[in-house]
Amino acid sequence: MRMILAAALVAAFPAAAQDKPADPPPPASQGAKDVAAWVQTHLDAEDWRVLATNPHGVLLASPGGVKLRPDALAEADLRHEMFAPVEMGGQQMRSDLEHWWVDCATRRHALMRISVYRGNNLKDEFASRGTEEPKWLETRPGDEAAQAVDAVCEAVAGKTPPKGGAKPVGHP
Repeated sequence: MRMILAAALVAAFPAAAQDKPADPPPPASQGAKDVAAWVQTHLDAEDWRVLATNPHGVLLASPGGVKLRPDALAEADLRHEMFAPVEMGGQQMRSDLEHWWVDCATRRHALMRISVYRGNNLKDEFASRGTEEPKWLETRPGDEAAQAVDAVCEAVAGKTPPKGGAKPVGHP
């Protein structure tokens, strides 16, 4: 779903006349050691935590951690770094930065903001979009989003929301 949203976002922006940053080579394999070496060698990701890997790249969680909102939703910044350029709407992307709201009670998440970059390490942004109203997405066991939701909810487990709690936005 996030890839579809990013593709729609990219399609809405014309191609820029700038050169894209140099691309690092992909990891030697999809094995944990090769992926860890690739992250260490090619990413400026100090303190970013790897949440998931897939054939296209890695998903990382922000070193700023997860915040619990007064409405009991968790929010976190997540980042994709691609092993090779991914074509989206006539553009090539290598990374994105996403701001999520997560409802741990229902195991749903909403992509509230996304910025897409031509280069790894969040370099050369070419598209960005955000929303005020969450569009809640379900996860499937074992998918990347489920792994991210699990990590976000684990980070806020047992915490009490700040005072001023309200009903979560977009909830019935």
